[in-house]
Amino acid sequence: MPGDPERLARLLVDRAPFLRTLADGAAAKGTLTDAHDVSRSTVDRAVRDLEAVGAVERRNGVVVLTLVGRLALSAYDAFRADVDALAGAAALSALPATASVTLDAIRGAEIIDADPEAPHQPVSVLTEFLSVATRVEMYAMRVLPEVMDTFRRRVRDGLVLDAYVVPDVLDVLFTDFRDPTEDIVGVETVTLFEVTPLYPFGLALCHLPDGRQVAFLACGERGVDLLLVNDTRDALAWARERLDRVAASAHTL
Repeated sequence: MPGDPERLARLLVDRAPFLRTLADGAAAKGTLTDAHDVSRSTVDRAVRDLEAVGAVERRNGVVVLTLVGRLALSAYDAFRADVDALAGAAALSALPATASVTLDAIRGAEIIDADPEAPHQPVSVLTEFLSVATRVEMYAMRVLPEVMDTFRRRVRDGLVLDAYVVPDVLDVLFTDFRDPTEDIVGVETVTLFEVTPLYPFGLALCHLPDGRQVAFLACGERGVDLLLVNDTRDALAWARERLDRVAASAHTL
């Protein structure tokens, strides 16, 4: 069988539903016709095309998915899942193309957009996590009043907070939010660090009673445009690497 990756890729887009049916077991052409509500000629053509790239075989009157077909379908489904996730996080397009964001942060994430009907939803969800966290490691590019109120309340309950803030945020904290800032940093479980700007997004690693969650914030002119919440192993590793990079350049205030 001559290798033709471009043809295989095109067939996956057009014929993935047939492969998905065959992933459940061998099927006769008539079964495929009924399952997909298409003509027999369409099924004949699909089987011929998929057989030509080694994705299926015909055996004893039925069509069987091959190892190539199974692996190709798995790769295609993973690709589609990534594309669907990116489509749901369109606000990321406001970040620079060189931003230190990978698919590890996005795969499996809950995506909360600031839409016109619920513009404060991302911040509301974030403060829900902060309200139950036992420790928070945060890199801040912007001051959010709701987050300040939550921290002010939670540090009195023993929340451990490592806050890495860029110079512009530091100026705002001690100018426009001086009282809550002094209340927060006056607690011994809180450490405030100044860092040079490394990322054009906000990042928080929330240690919760039942695990850890990454909170990724993309901000616009009017506030938080997008919040990604993720607890996958890859997302946690992604966040850990970036926070370690921040900590390496930080100095304690």
